[in-house]
Amino acid sequence: MISGADITNLGALSEITSVEGALYILYNEALTNLDGLGGVTWTLDDLIIWQNDVLASVDLPAGLTSVNDDLDLFANPLLTNLDGLQRITSVGGRLHIGSHPLLTNIDGLGAITSMGSVLIRNNDALTNVDGLGGITHVGAGLSISSNAVLDNFCGLFPLFDAGGQQDGPYAVYTNATNPTKADILADSDCFIPASHVPSLGLAGMAVLSSALGLAIHWKLHTARSSG
Repeated sequence: MISGADITNLGALSEITSVEGALYILYNEALTNLDGLGGVTWTLDDLIIWQNDVLASVDLPAGLTSVNDDLDLFANPLLTNLDGLQRITSVGGRLHIGSHPLLTNIDGLGAITSMGSVLIRNNDALTNVDGLGGITHVGAGLSISSNAVLDNFCGLFPLFDAGGQQDGPYAVYTNATNPTKADILADSDCFIPASHVPSLGLAGMAVLSSALGLAIHWKLHTARSSG
């Protein structure tokens, strides 16, 4: 556990070479970043980052690519993005992102393809969930609530489109808009217009996405409107 009113940086941890089990970073009044963890080999069950008053970024080292159980970020008031989590590809348990008043996006979660459950709540500046666009499987519930200006749920389109799977309850409420799964699949804003497809053409796009190891989830307005 990393916790203390006088901790300003994690430089003292630079000699640590491995971390196993759970890592708790809690109630630090002066900690601004996580830079001292760069040389660590990770085998994490839980990563819990709670109530760090001036933590402005969560830049985690390249060695952390998965969390076996819970990834939980709660009440870090200066956090504006999750870009430091961009190397994580799977969360075995619950993903919780809650009570971050300045968080405008969750794009740093874009590499994650599967997780046990999702809870995103009380993030007053969050406008979209595009960072969930890589997820094709959620093993249990999905809850997104009380995000005052959240009105774009297209990031969930790949999960609900053909090939995706979400088990357990779906609860979306008290956001700026609260679409059902069917609403998201029918939302024309979640489709890429034909005019926006690059000149590579459909075959070229498929080759490019395969070469880059990407899963591109999209449909064309023209195909949809033609029945």
